[in-house]
Amino acid sequence: LLIVAVLQVDTVTLVNRLAADDRLREQFVAAAAQQASVAPATPATWEGFVNTNGLIMVPRDADEWMARWSVVNVGGLAISVLLISLGAPFWYSALGRLIHLRSVLAAKDDVQRAVRQSAQETGATRAAASSAALAAGERGDLQATQA
Repeated sequence: LLIVAVLQVDTVTLVNRLAADDRLREQFVAAAAQQASVAPATPATWEGFVNTNGLIMVPRDADEWMARWSVVNVGGLAISVLLISLGAPFWYSALGRLIHLRSVLAAKDDVQRAVRQSAQETGATRAAASSAALAAGERGDLQATQA
């Protein structure tokens, strides 16, 4: 509760902003990829990113902190408290299941792609055979007209 109150973490506003702002989402993904390739993420790195882009503002003084309370969604704060209270083990497990689900879906996609490709190859073979038969049948016997 204290973290959410001090940082004024509004989950509803965060989700809406990330869903609506394509440029911000691309910056977030690029920053994550860059950070992953360089070194493990540090809290200072992400604090600068979210503060610079206005996602979560770290208050510099009491006046700024009080002024932001007029625009904060109380429902979003309550959701943030609920999500944070679930704890790290819950989120670790949820991410593990999400990653597992992604690999299962990727495997199903591969199987479906193979089925579609084999069906297309079979259809192409049949089409080629039938077009060859039609072409041979349409030509007829050219010697019959000359005699």
